[in-house]
Amino acid sequence: MTWEWKYYEQLKAAVKKEEWKETLDDILANVATKGMSRTKLIDIYLKERMFDAALEEVMAQKSIHSLRAYHGKLANLYPRQYFVAYKELIHPYAESRLGREHYRDVVAILKNMVGIKGFESEAEEIIERLRMENKRKPAFIDELKGL
Repeated sequence: MTWEWKYYEQLKAAVKKEEWKETLDDILANVATKGMSRTKLIDIYLKERMFDAALEEVMAQKSIHSLRAYHGKLANLYPRQYFVAYKELIHPYAESRLGREHYRDVVAILKNMVGIKGFESEAEEIIERLRMENKRKPAFIDELKGL
């Protein structure tokens, strides 16, 4: 099955407003059961402004990559949930690989965490802990200097 948003928009325009909820439920059920990526399901939730459902799906993935993919759309709406999820995943992710590119990726995630309003000091504590835990990794420490 190919997916193009223009067809989605055409269908939505063709269906009466009072019937759209039922049609949307059918679409969501099909996307969820037809083996399509969960990303498409999240994208539909976001398009329909179903932010709670989108957040639930992102959190269920327990993936730092999913958090990053939807950070711009969800982190400001759900700062606590987003920060807690990052906090849970950042240490294992930071330790998962070595190398400057990976360290740069970790720093980019940390910048996202620092940018979540209300959690700046907690983010700084995480950064300091990573500095201490990785003090024997000069490339990592070098990348952390940008924070």
